[in-house]
Amino acid sequence: MTPVRSIAKRRSRAVERTLSLYLVRLALIAAFLAVILVATLPMVRLTHIVANLSRENRVLQTRIFEREQQLSQLQAELILLMSSREVIGPGSDGQ
Repeated sequence: MTPVRSIAKRRSRAVERTLSLYLVRLALIAAFLAVILVATLPMVRLTHIVANLSRENRVLQTRIFEREQQLSQLQAELILLMSSREVIGPGSDGQ
């Protein structure tokens, strides 16, 4: 029975070594995946923020363009209004 016990012990030690190496590899892979996940999340958030800011920027640029057009139109109307009125100077008699 002694040879059987020694063979069983050797086999169990080999299984323990194999399992311990497997667990170490599994832990390293899990740690690597965790690092990748932790590094990826801020990049995803940043991409989302950049997309939102880009969308808001386009809306604001459209509003600015519309306001500039309104300003040009109002300036043209003011020039037309001022040119249609008679301007009387401070020293004139009104004649």
